[in-house]
Amino acid sequence: MLNEKGFQKLPFEGTATWLLDESGIAYGFRTDLAPLMSELQADGSTFLEAIEKESLAYIKACGDRSYKDIEANNRGRHWYMVIGVDRQLSELPKLTLFHRQHLEQTRKLLEPHTATSRLIAMGKCSKFASGVLRARFPFVAQRVDRCKAKLLEMGCEWATPLFECFYNFCINGLRGEVRGVSTEPHVDGKNLALMLCVVFVWGRFAHGEKAWLVLWEAKLIIEIPPGVLLFYPSSLFIHFNVDLTDLQIVTTSDGSQPTPQNSHPLTGVEGRGSIVLFNQASMFQLAELGCTIKEAKARGILSTCDNSEHIASLPTVSTQ
Repeated sequence: MLNEKGFQKLPFEGTATWLLDESGIAYGFRTDLAPLMSELQADGSTFLEAIEKESLAYIKACGDRSYKDIEANNRGRHWYMVIGVDRQLSELPKLTLFHRQHLEQTRKLLEPHTATSRLIAMGKCSKFASGVLRARFPFVAQRVDRCKAKLLEMGCEWATPLFECFYNFCINGLRGEVRGVSTEPHVDGKNLALMLCVVFVWGRFAHGEKAWLVLWEAKLIIEIPPGVLLFYPSSLFIHFNVDLTDLQIVTTSDGSQPTPQNSHPLTGVEGRGSIVLFNQASMFQLAELGCTIKEAKARGILSTCDNSEHIASLPTVSTQ
């Protein structure tokens, strides 16, 4: 990747970093390590350690995923879930199946005093992840606000994102012999295309060597230390994790683009977990069309999205 494909390593050097295309248009952003991460909690642990404890406790409380669920996950064989609201297989938004099946565990995780709620913005706590999105990509955040307003106007029960600027939330963690998280090549095709998802890593592992995130089309290999947020459009880039000491895992016999079928995945980076915040496209389809795609086609309404205005709204950052 580094020598033959021209990929660029993006190590973490302590400062915030924009991800820019050739025109200087920002399509992603990596934060610095906020002072919040070392803030001491009531039990003497740091905020970052509290996130890890809460994630592990939630995984234990919810129990293992079924064989069918693990087989259906194209990201890897680690523990995962999705809570929040979507409308993938229904006409109107509703809580995800996992959320409905684990209401009490999820309620406890999202109580206002928890570190998790502060990370993702709940109640009157510090609006960290959503605050960064509003500051760095204001028009992206405003699209979420417009979606919420339209769904409220339409009378949808679950119009308001449960996570400030995000309708969905996922914890990835250890499961059985998979002692940590690393993902196979995949694209998050159900997410809204010109929308940013957020990856937050927790745990203890050698992040200078392990589980760097590859954005294939951008030709970037990005270090994401615990406590740092990475914003990027996960539906537009094939992405996966690599160890810098084991880059051959993405080598293919004919030099073609890696896929889950022709590449060899990591079995997990011990001690590494993650939290992901994102928005599924189906919520915005309903809000921006005013009806389902099926109904739009029946009425002769154009059901495609002109993304030019959304591209034009992305910030331009000078590299001089």
